[in-house]
Amino acid sequence: MSQQSSRVAPRVFMSYSHDDKEHRDWVLALATRLRADGVDVCLDRWDVTLGGNLAHFMEKAANASYRVVAVISASYARKADERKGGTGVEAQMLSTRLYESMHSDQVIPIIRNNPTAPPLLPAFLGGRLWLDFRDDQAMEAAYERLIRDIHNAPVDIVPTLGPNPFEGKSDIEARLEIRNSPLRWHSPGLTGDVEFIYSQNSGMYTIGTGSCQFTLELSPRGTSSVYAGGVIASKQHSRSAGV
Repeated sequence: MSQQSSRVAPRVFMSYSHDDKEHRDWVLALATRLRADGVDVCLDRWDVTLGGNLAHFMEKAANASYRVVAVISASYARKADERKGGTGVEAQMLSTRLYESMHSDQVIPIIRNNPTAPPLLPAFLGGRLWLDFRDDQAMEAAYERLIRDIHNAPVDIVPTLGPNPFEGKSDIEARLEIRNSPLRWHSPGLTGDVEFIYSQNSGMYTIGTGSCQFTLELSPRGTSSVYAGGVIASKQHSRSAGV
């Protein structure tokens, strides 16, 4: 029997404008998926009953225990700047949070129903990084980045800081260490093409980072061919193929 994690689920407040039924339903679907992926989402459609205090609900936008996913449509951007309606109230609360800590990442802007290039952003979110959810075909990559950020599980982890290669070594020793470093034969990106000169290679080439890492093991197989095997870091299953 597996033991449930005692980690407290991250809390998120959904801030959005009620543009139309399609937009409201899209936000509902996103919030539902976030909850299924372990995020405690606060959404007006769930948390405000008939006769409930809407102002009290919106105050959660200023609550430091919540991160805020702000769904920035063109209408949201205009209402936020003009301080109109509930969107304007939430925008005022959010801008106060951000101005109190200019380096805060507590508000995550995601772009939807906002067709201009660049998209319209409210003034209080100017200069902030945002995620593009406008293209349904490319939305999965944006969703994974969002859920990773909320759970603090980034794909790109800061590498360990290594030693100075010149300290305590002769010039020749330092030069050899730099040229033979395994990181010379490592491409941390998860997509794209890789090219390297086999005759200068150490016999190993690593692609990816962390659990998404694959190491090629190279060796000569003749005058015009190379034998390549591989190991996936997360599962440690070897695969080999002739090249």
